[in-house]
Amino acid sequence: MKKFPNVSVIITCYNSREHINTSIESVINQTYNDLECIIVDDGSEDNTKEIVRRFVEQDNRVKYFYKENGGASSARNYGINIAKGKWIQFLDDDDWLYDKKLEKQLEYVKNRNSSYENIIIYSDWDVYREDDEGELHFEREVIVGNLSKEELIKWFVENKPPRLPPFSISSTLISKNIFNKYRFNEEFFNLEEVCLYYKLLNDNVNCIYVPIKSMCYRKNNTGISRNKYSFVKGYACYLETIYSVNKHHLKLNHRFSDILKDTIKCGNKEAFNKYLFILYNSKIPVYANLRGKTVNVRTLAVLVGRFHLLQTVIKFGFYYEKFKRRIYRQIKKYI
Repeated sequence: MKKFPNVSVIITCYNSREHINTSIESVINQTYNDLECIIVDDGSEDNTKEIVRRFVEQDNRVKYFYKENGGASSARNYGINIAKGKWIQFLDDDDWLYDKKLEKQLEYVKNRNSSYENIIIYSDWDVYREDDEGELHFEREVIVGNLSKEELIKWFVENKPPRLPPFSISSTLISKNIFNKYRFNEEFFNLEEVCLYYKLLNDNVNCIYVPIKSMCYRKNNTGISRNKYSFVKGYACYLETIYSVNKHHLKLNHRFSDILKDTIKCGNKEAFNKYLFILYNSKIPVYANLRGKTVNVRTLAVLVGRFHLLQTVIKFGFYYEKFKRRIYRQIKKYI
């Protein structure tokens, strides 16, 4: 009878020839070896396949799968469908795990006599920045600590740079049974993991903190997070998720004015309209700017800036809709 591995590590990659070696090596060198390493190639056009094949030939725990390009969410869902383990460990193709990550996290859960059901195990993590020459420089450590679900939700929602979210996609270890109900939203191409974690924290999921450094997140200048147009769209979808799950959490978010400025600058009309919808329909006082109920429009004018307000009127045609005409007339009094 074939024994299934206890942990399924899912590495999603796209044109990853520069970093995939490091990611895979960090998995096969884990001190905990009851695992499978699933490489999901999301339509790479470089020699990623040839690099991965060498690992497949050397270690039978490494498995390679190719699919048409569909984004990180699509690739992760593909990996979940294949995974045989009781636990799911995600790993981006340019990040790496510290060698005792899986051993320490699983040992901690075992010592607590915890069930494997509905658990997210999380730990602290490091951030390294890659410069234009490919050299890595230590940037910061993210010390999360043993927080309640309410505290974790607050951190996720406020998430104001330079602060990072408490979980990296690779710093957690997640019960496989959670994905019987949840999947990554494949319409998202940015912040998709943050949306998923937020939903899980609002559901019947237990979070267990293990006080170790678990992995390293690599920041570089080529990731999708560097694309402002994509980021503001992803952030709009994230706020939509919060609004749909528990809109009262919106009051914890303090970076709306900054993201609104970025949306206007890059001309992302789709994201801007989503922000307007959330602003107009939210009952939270701090988000009542555009309803004219609790916050004077002057506050909005100061936050966004005179130039950007006028640019907004031109780009998105406030004056074509009744609601937007009313806002424009109020704003004109102050600029």
